[in-house]
Amino acid sequence: MALSMRINSTEYKEYPITVAGVKRNLPICKVHDGLYIAAFVIFGDVELTMACATELVKMLPEHDVLITAEAKGIPLIYEMARQTGADRYLIARKSP
Repeated sequence: MALSMRINSTEYKEYPITVAGVKRNLPICKVHDGLYIAAFVIFGDVELTMACATELVKMLPEHDVLITAEAKGIPLIYEMARQTGADRYLIARKSP
């Protein structure tokens, strides 16, 4: 589900969200005049990473391997592998 709303940057500096039971205030970042986004970054947020992984693991079907795209998914897939007892996971890269 996508959420869209108009944000006046002088009025709002943060956008509150709750993901996997964890509350965060996302910083509002200017993309260009008249367009702002709430920036969601999971890097460095151990509590959020663990909570998201826990919720995603609940939805996992039976599987042989866990895989993610390179970069932002790495901390999350690591925690999912740890929680499921997987001894490895794969990272898909754009180039060799």
